Amino acid sequence: MKGLLYVAALLLSLPNLIAGTASLLLKHTFATRNPLQIMTDFLFQVVWGLPLAALLFFVLLVLGIVERTRPYTALFAFVLNVTALAFVISVFGLPHDFDQAVFFIPVLLALIGFAWVALPIFTQRRS
Repeated sequence: MKGLLYVAALLLSLPNLIAGTASLLLKHTFATRNPLQIMTDFLFQVVWGLPLAALLFFVLLVLGIVERTRPYTALFAFVLNVTALAFVISVFGLPHDFDQAVFFIPVLLALIGFAWVALPIFTQRRS
C-alpha cells in the first residue's frame, strides 16, 4: 500500500519538479540578456538536464519500490520537492487567486504522501 502511495506521490510531484527546473533555467537564462548565450545555455541545459531528470526519476522510482529503501527515498523526494517549490515561488511569486493556487494542489498532495511514507524514519524506537 505504501509503495502505491509513493508512486502516486512521485507522479503528482512531476509538475513541480518540471516547474522548478524551468524556473531555474529561466532565471539563469534571462539574467544574461545575451541572445546567443540564452540559446547556448538553453540547449546545453535541455540536452543535459532532460536525461539527468529522467534518470533521477527512474532511480527514485526503483528505490521507492524496494520496501527497505522506500522511507529514505521518500525523504529525499520530499526535500527535492520542497526545494523545487521554493524555486517556483521565488521566481514566479505566491499565487494571487484560486486559479493560480490550483497548480500547487498536486505538489501539496505529493508532499503529504512523501511525509507519510518517510514517517517511519523518525518514529523508529531505539533499542
